[in-house]
Amino acid sequence: MEELTNTSTATPLVDVQMAMVGQHVLSRVTWMEPTSVLAGTNANEVLTRTSYLGSSDYFPVGVTRVSYRNQIAKCTFNVIVQGHILDTTPPKIYNCPERQLSMTVENEQENVTSLWSEIFAEDESCQPVQITSSHKPRDYFFVGVTLVTYNFTDSSGNLAQCIFSVNISVLETEQNRGSPPGFAFCPESIVVNSSSGTTRTQVTWVEPTLRSSVTEFTLYQSHFPGDSFPVGRTNVIYEIQVLNDDSSTQAHCRFDVYVKGK
Repeated sequence: MEELTNTSTATPLVDVQMAMVGQHVLSRVTWMEPTSVLAGTNANEVLTRTSYLGSSDYFPVGVTRVSYRNQIAKCTFNVIVQGHILDTTPPKIYNCPERQLSMTVENEQENVTSLWSEIFAEDESCQPVQITSSHKPRDYFFVGVTLVTYNFTDSSGNLAQCIFSVNISVLETEQNRGSPPGFAFCPESIVVNSSSGTTRTQVTWVEPTLRSSVTEFTLYQSHFPGDSFPVGRTNVIYEIQVLNDDSSTQAHCRFDVYVKGK
């Protein structure tokens, strides 16, 4: 039996198309089917495919062996698809605290260390995960509510966030009972350049710090650190409103995020 072996993709490729099956990228590969020639004649004889995949089938990323044979010859070669599995799954976060960590101090001038277990994330790709955070365990916190944000980004750009607040309240006394809320810190306007080749740019900032002896309130914020912003000016709003307060006591923090186009 005559053996014809091809260990590359030397046979002409007529068509290559991409498709998605689940999270896997597949390539449709088409080639001219091989034939054998009987010795001493010009007669071509078609070879029968003995491998599972053949011309016009969809091939996965990697190397797939293709084989043909008949009674007088056989032909084998590799179909090589270069690429990767499309990753759309964000990293999985561990040790993210509940929505709020609360502590009480005796006077407004105190600042305290807030403790939480180290927060980390793992990705199904087993590749390292990039971590950024607004605060860390053992950081000092002033009286008020401070939002803590952890951003975890994998090698495919998938983002997972852990967001919680640290609420340091003053022990209520006759002197401070019912003191109105306010922001001890509010960011200045932020100006950044737009990311190359994209219509939106990820922007982060240190979150505002709330001062108040009141512990029951609602917090609204229009955006979060790590959000993506379009080119131009966007107003970011933080607002609190005291619960069970007929006067609707509120405090505001507003600043602009300006993304400069290129």
